[in-house]
Amino acid sequence: MSRILTTLLIITMTILVSNCNLLETKKTPSTGAVTYVNSIPNNCTTTTGIKQKVVKKVTSESELRQHYGLTFKVRFNDQVSPTLYGALYYQDNKQNLYCMALPDGRFATFHDSQISENKKNIIQEVCYPLSDCS
Repeated sequence: MSRILTTLLIITMTILVSNCNLLETKKTPSTGAVTYVNSIPNNCTTTTGIKQKVVKKVTSESELRQHYGLTFKVRFNDQVSPTLYGALYYQDNKQNLYCMALPDGRFATFHDSQISENKKNIIQEVCYPLSDCS
């Protein structure tokens, strides 16, 4: 009887654990303040502050420059978030939302924060056409 109960308990536990794994939602990869997505983010489907009005997925630096006309390097003071290079096509200070098209076909969304009293997290640098940041 003890063996049967043990076997049933093991089977039940296995089923419960496998069902929990099936219900687990896929998480979007993120590091610090940055979240990466493979398609145009739903909350950043338009551009702000640049001449190009169409958001487009690009797969190379030359395509990035040709389509968006500007490239940026964005660094973070938090020592956690990665440095980004791409087209910073959307900036909304009120919603604290920034979006970049990256030259590898992905998009990055991020937010700013206050590191200290006089120091924000984000540092933006315009690259192309002013300088070569790569």
